[in-house]
Amino acid sequence: MRNNVLIRTNVMTFLGERFDRSLSFKEHVDHVITKARKGLSAVRIMAASNIEQRLLILLIYGLVPSPIEY
Repeated sequence: MRNNVLIRTNVMTFLGERFDRSLSFKEHVDHVITKARKGLSAVRIMAASNIEQRLLILLIYGLVPSPIEY
């Protein structure tokens, strides 16, 4: 392609979706779960620092479902 070298990869991202060589969604689902777990981990750290419950709820709604819903 116009003297550019294409590098073969195991995973391709297209419009935010991740596909592996077999065109399954396994890689994408694993990635989304990892992002949601990181958000939940951040919430747990904040909960341990005695943050207000109202703010914890906002953090949960902001960090955990967003990667799953996207």
